[in-house]
Amino acid sequence: MNAKPFTPKTLSERWDCSEQHVRDLIKAGKLKGFQLGGLIRIAAWEVERVESGSDDEKDGSMPSGQIQKREHKGALSAPRIVHLPNAG
Repeated sequence: MNAKPFTPKTLSERWDCSEQHVRDLIKAGKLKGFQLGGLIRIAAWEVERVESGSDDEKDGSMPSGQIQKREHKGALSAPRIVHLPNAG
């Protein structure tokens, strides 16, 4: 599935909440996102995972609430997402 990722705005419209709430969920580790340039994005499969109530991560490679920044340089590619320990 190559569904278009959500922005905080489009996801807030889908969930009928504020954009800040979406950002807060990412920061709290309840929603996983990535940053491309200066833009926050949330993968469609991640939205489906949260909506279904599943705590399963795809392959264990996604971080908990950490956003990995990746600059756009020419051809589009998937962002590099790394696991960072939660700060206590």
